[in-house]
Amino acid sequence: MLRRCLPVVALLAALAGPAAAVDPTGFSALELGPGARAQALGSAFSSLADDPTASFWNPAGLSRLNGIQVVATHNQSFEGIRQEYASFSKKYSEGTLGLSLGMVYNSDPLLGTDLNGDSVGTFGYHDVLATAAFGFRANEKLDVGAGVEYLASKIDDFSAGGFAINAGLRYFPGITNLSVGASVRHLGQGLTLDKARSGLPTTVQGGLSYIVSAGKGDLTLAGDVAKTRGDPRTHALVGLEYNQHDFLSLQAGYRSGFDSEAFSFGLGLGFSRFQFNYAMVPYKNDLGTSSRFALSYKGD
Repeated sequence: MLRRCLPVVALLAALAGPAAAVDPTGFSALELGPGARAQALGSAFSSLADDPTASFWNPAGLSRLNGIQVVATHNQSFEGIRQEYASFSKKYSEGTLGLSLGMVYNSDPLLGTDLNGDSVGTFGYHDVLATAAFGFRANEKLDVGAGVEYLASKIDDFSAGGFAINAGLRYFPGITNLSVGASVRHLGQGLTLDKARSGLPTTVQGGLSYIVSAGKGDLTLAGDVAKTRGDPRTHALVGLEYNQHDFLSLQAGYRSGFDSEAFSFGLGLGFSRFQFNYAMVPYKNDLGTSSRFALSYKGD
């Protein structure tokens, strides 16, 4: 039965990003946000959302992306848990289309236990998430975006699939380098797995970001609040980034109120049309560290 997998499902939820629910759904592909830079910034990304991963974080951010852009992300954590994610965006005259495909899976067999904690063998696990989104500029100050995502989840011999909606806004109040953003992610009815229906980790997130000059570069300050269905807590997310001419960037972030996460750190290196980003998220409770690697490309 599916219950033998619940100890590991709970651990997967502990690795979740800004929307980890106290009552874990197990749908980790919806909770482990894509991109190394966003994670390094403490997931305070609703008002930034300035790369193709905006399809996940805030579809309105797609509207100001130019040409063709691609981001590929690899994430590795404890117990062989891995995440692969690819995001694509293309600019059209009406707005920008964003497409993404991601998977969370275990590269090594996971140990299942019964209700008494006794071993009942090993099992496999994976979530697949596909998203199609579109963002456009409603006017000079307001960007709007929405998308549809499909999730397929499999734990042991049990599988489920279903759809959800993402939507978001970005507002530029007329103050130089200040932006405000808000999004709702994973809005749907939930999935039925092993005859048990679980709600999706629907997340409402919003905040603002501000860029100031700092020496030979720029300093970005971002702050969000996030609330997830099933979690009574409201989380504060804070990010700080120093960027020098898109060649070198350093990030740091903080998430409040999580059982397993707090600080995060990152590094970015740019060359021509390519950008490499690395994010490190140390976990509490002896869970180790998550490392995320992302490679981005900006075309015409």
